[in-house]
Amino acid sequence: MGVSVSSKDYSCDLGYGGFKCFRDKVASMVGQEVQEHYTTEFNKGMFLYGERRDNFFKEYDKKTNELIKDKKLDLDIAVFLYKSDCDGKLTKKQSKKVYDLIKDCDDNTAYGYWGRDDCATMKDFKQIFGNGSTVKWY
Repeated sequence: MGVSVSSKDYSCDLGYGGFKCFRDKVASMVGQEVQEHYTTEFNKGMFLYGERRDNFFKEYDKKTNELIKDKKLDLDIAVFLYKSDCDGKLTKKQSKKVYDLIKDCDDNTAYGYWGRDDCATMKDFKQIFGNGSTVKWY
C-alpha cells in the first residue's frame, strides 16, 4: 500500500515513508525553523497518548499558527505539509507554491520504490507540481 501523487499529465507512486521524506524536504526548503518544527517536533508527538497527546498537539498547532502569522510558513505550503497522507488535493496556486520551492532542487534522493525503474525522484515531483494543474494524492 502506498501513495500515488498525480497532476494532469504526470504521476508517481511511492510509499508513505517516501512521501513523508518528500514533505520533510519541502519543509527544509522553507527554512530551518519550519524544518525543525515540522520534522523534529512533529515526530515527538506521534507516540503520545491521551491527554499528553492532546496537550502536545495543542501547543504544536499553536506554534504552527504562529509560524504562519509571522510569515515564516506560507499557508498554502502548510496545507501541503499537513493534509492527510491518504487523500489530499492542492489547488493550482498551492501546487505552484510547492513547485517554486523545489524547482531548483537537484537532489538524487529516491523517494519512490527503490529498485523499480520508475522510482520517484525530485524530477518526478517537479513535473507533477510544475505543470500548472491541481495536484492530488491518494
